[in-house]
Amino acid sequence: MNPIHFILRTYPGYNNAKALAAFPTKKEIINANILSVIKCIRRCDYLTIIVDSPTQEYLQQIKELIGDNLVSRCVVLPSLPPYGNSSSFKRSLSIALNSDYENIFFCEDDYLLHDKLLDELHVFLLQYQNADFCFPFTHPSYSTLLIHVCYNYLKTQNLRVNKEFSTATPRLSGCLTFWARKSSILLYRDAFELYANSMLGDHNMWKSITVPTLAALSSGIEQRYKVYQYVTQTMPVILTNIFARKRAKVYSLNKNLGIHLANDCIPVSLDYLQSFKNADSFVDSYARLVP
Repeated sequence: MNPIHFILRTYPGYNNAKALAAFPTKKEIINANILSVIKCIRRCDYLTIIVDSPTQEYLQQIKELIGDNLVSRCVVLPSLPPYGNSSSFKRSLSIALNSDYENIFFCEDDYLLHDKLLDELHVFLLQYQNADFCFPFTHPSYSTLLIHVCYNYLKTQNLRVNKEFSTATPRLSGCLTFWARKSSILLYRDAFELYANSMLGDHNMWKSITVPTLAALSSGIEQRYKVYQYVTQTMPVILTNIFARKRAKVYSLNKNLGIHLANDCIPVSLDYLQSFKNADSFVDSYARLVP
C-alpha cells in the first residue's frame, strides 16, 4: 500500500461519562491511542499530531511517547486559539490538503487502531478501487438506527463484490476517524468545511456527500435557528453535490480494526471488552482478535 499521512487530533480533556473501565483517565487512553497509531506506521508513513488546548504537561507526555518509540517521521503541532473540535479538524483538513501524500488517515484521540489495519486497507482498496473514504470499524448505530439500516440494505443489494469475501460495507455517514484520498478531500472540501466551520455536525456533513437530497432536509432541521447560514452557506454546497458531483463512495471495514473507546460505541461483537478493568489487558485482548 502507498505511504499514508496520519493526522491525529488530541486535547487534554476527557469525557468521564463515556469512559471505559479500562481507561479511567486521559493518560491511559492517550497512551493506548498513540501507541496503537505508532504500531500501524511504517517507515514510509508520516504522522502529524495536532494538540488542541495544549498544556505543557500534556505536550511533554506526547513527546515522550514519540521519543520513547523512536518515531522519526513525526511532528507535534500545538494549536492556537480558537480551540475546539471543529477548529482542530479545520487545521487537520488544511494539513491534509497540503500533504505530499494521496492517502490520508484522520484519527481522533479516543480510538484504538489494530496493527493489521493497513493490511486490511490494502485488500479493501484492491476490491474497491473507486472508494473515497473508509471508516476502520462498524459503529453500533449501523445496526440500530433505522436510517443506517435502510441505507445499508439498499446499497448492499447493488454490491458488485462477492459479499462473502467483501472487506467493507457502504455507509451513509460515520465519525471523524477515517481513511481518505487527498483527491476526494479536495473534491468535497466545501462539505468538510461545513463541519470545520461549526455549521453542521459530522452526521449531516457525511450525508451531504453520500445522499445530499436527504441532507438538504436534515441539515435544515439542524440549522433551524441559523436560517441565513443554511440558505447562504450550507445549501449551495448541498446543491452542488446534488447536481454537479458524483456521490461519494463511503465504506466501513467489516473487521473492527479500529474501535472508538467510549462505552456507547463498542461494537456488539466486542462488547465483552467493556468488562476489562486494565488498559494493558484490554489492548492485548483486542490485538489478538485478528490473526
